[in-house]
Amino acid sequence: LLGLLYAVCGADVFGASVFSAALGLVGALAFYKAFVLWGSGETRRRYLTVIFFLPSLSLWSTLVGKDSWVYLALGVTAYGVSAWFKHHRSMDLLVWAGGMAFLGSIRPHIACLVAACLVATICLVGTSVPKMPSAPAPLTCWT
Repeated sequence: LLGLLYAVCGADVFGASVFSAALGLVGALAFYKAFVLWGSGETRRRYLTVIFFLPSLSLWSTLVGKDSWVYLALGVTAYGVSAWFKHHRSMDLLVWAGGMAFLGSIRPHIACLVAACLVATICLVGTSVPKMPSAPAPLTCWT
């Protein structure tokens, strides 16, 4: 994948870093969009803070290599599944399948784990997921 980028943009490490960071940002946006379908006001702000400002996620998703591509594929997959549980549209399944195919082409073992989690969710909860209850109060052990 990095070779394709270098073929288009030349062997520029800074350009590859910026491109990888952009992929990581799009992946984080896809995760956030998947959460927005179910979360409410305060929980959205907390999730936004975690997804965009948690140092390990921010660093991992911007590294030059396959990690930013995997993060993007996981985000698209999460959005597809979340939208399908919410709306039951066939287009959402296509988004999920596209994310899974892309994830499977990069890291097949992670794609198998994601598929196993989806099967377990469907077996335990079914396909008609009720509205998510309000979030519990934040943990007070950190204060």
